[in-house]
Amino acid sequence: MSANLRPWFAAATPHEDIRKGRFDEAVFAANLWAVVQGTGPNVYLDPEEFFEKTCITGGITTLLTRVATALRGDGDAGDRIISLQTSFGGGKTHSLIALWHLAKHSTKLKKSGAGGELRKILGDRFLDKSCKVAVFTNASCDATQGRKTPEGVHTHTLWGELAVQLGVNRSSLREALK
Repeated sequence: MSANLRPWFAAATPHEDIRKGRFDEAVFAANLWAVVQGTGPNVYLDPEEFFEKTCITGGITTLLTRVATALRGDGDAGDRIISLQTSFGGGKTHSLIALWHLAKHSTKLKKSGAGGELRKILGDRFLDKSCKVAVFTNASCDATQGRKTPEGVHTHTLWGELAVQLGVNRSSLREALK
């Protein structure tokens, strides 16, 4: 081993919760649907805590920048279809949760102390208001049973699920289809 090579714990300081033995392995696997439903661990639900504990990689930087540019309608955001290509454990869900918080909590993050690194990345590309966001996961719609929302709406298809999440009701849908 090279004499110049420092041990990993000397080169990278873990978060305080890990250093003090408060790390909860149950929160290790992120769950996008739990974030959407508001039932996940606070580290994923709270946008400030999420970005405070997130290592913003080059990939997440590119993703957040492209999506923020597209949502604001500024400049050329490039292709609107983005394929997240990482291996198992490569951060796809974490990236999607970052996008969720960008779209839903941009104004809070713009002013937050925890959003410092995010402000460096996005500059003035923060959204002016929250966006409507729909999330479709294997937990959000069962292909045979559908899903019954807390409001009593029973969705049976991808399109029905997305419409409900975006706030499309039957009367506005009928009007749009005329």
